[in-house]
Amino acid sequence: MIRKNAPVPTVIPHPNDLFLMDIPTAASRMSTTVFAVRTLCRDGELKYVPIGHKWLISPGAIQDFIRRKEQEAQMAA
Repeated sequence: MIRKNAPVPTVIPHPNDLFLMDIPTAASRMSTTVFAVRTLCRDGELKYVPIGHKWLISPGAIQDFIRRKEQEAQMAA
């Protein structure tokens, strides 16, 4: 039974999800290597923001990359 006025659960982002991360941190979050993340950035598969000599990646860019890869896997199946 679904109540019409049931409260909608609110998603509270983790504090680390609000900030850009450097490549080693992104690699750790993605369970891959720094080299693999750099390659994804160079190939245009993972969006990044160049600031000075650093490439910074948003949590949203990682989520977008994962969604695209999941869609590609579903299309191939």
